[in-house]
Amino acid sequence: MKKIRNYWPALCFVTLLAGCQTVPLTATVGSSFTASSPDKARLRITAFPIPKDEPGTKLLHLLVGGPGLGQPIGASIYDVTDEIRYIGNLVLDVVTFSRNPVSWLEYQPPAGRRLLMLVEAPPQNAIALTGGGPLRQVDFVEVEAKPGQVKFIALTRQGFLTKPYFGEVDISEADRNACEALTNASESTREAWNTRLKHIETYMATRGIDSYTRDFRLFCHILSAPRRIEAPTPEAMKQYVGIKAEIRAAYESSYPQWKAENPKKKPPYDLMKNYRPIESYTP
Repeated sequence: MKKIRNYWPALCFVTLLAGCQTVPLTATVGSSFTASSPDKARLRITAFPIPKDEPGTKLLHLLVGGPGLGQPIGASIYDVTDEIRYIGNLVLDVVTFSRNPVSWLEYQPPAGRRLLMLVEAPPQNAIALTGGGPLRQVDFVEVEAKPGQVKFIALTRQGFLTKPYFGEVDISEADRNACEALTNASESTREAWNTRLKHIETYMATRGIDSYTRDFRLFCHILSAPRRIEAPTPEAMKQYVGIKAEIRAAYESSYPQWKAENPKKKPPYDLMKNYRPIESYTP
């Protein structure tokens, strides 16, 4: 197979005198989620820190730091269930949700079990790291797409190199609707953050949800925060056409090992699992 060049260095070289200008890979197509439909399945994808018990990794980060700590990293996302469909790119960054709109990808897949794949990408200019190599991250997630239901897929960072990984997040329809409908959701200010947080705490108390349930609180806030619904730009689609064969090769080489390590579909992450006293909760 012909080795395909990584776009990022080439694009930076072309624009070197201009300071390596950013090539837009996504465009904002809306600020509201598409309404759910009883006859259509829908997936929503965003960044969310699913915790993982990694005491050794945390100790290493504390002692020597980590090569990816504090640095943004990108991921391109594909539906590889049958033919490969490019869904779009997201960047995982150190995000302060009180000040920045949250980026989302929305995808309407055929009903049934779907297999999504992510390929690590630079934070800008190229939709994926190309050329393979042992350090390039590829991950998968299986999700059951059902008509009338909205499923959430999270991009999270784990491991010593803080690479991107997939995870499905479980939230009830009632909780989802309540979080999305919170007041001041269109404002991106510290005051709006505090107002939404108070509404979230009131809702949790009404529902009998423990006030220490940190992950539910954070995910509810992400759902209520200002949002950018993103879609690939023509430049991103052009790049995808150029590397489609390599993306397929990444799937064919990585999926068998992933499936051997994950013979059964992983259950969605339970937002009620993680607890932390509210006094230590910071945006």
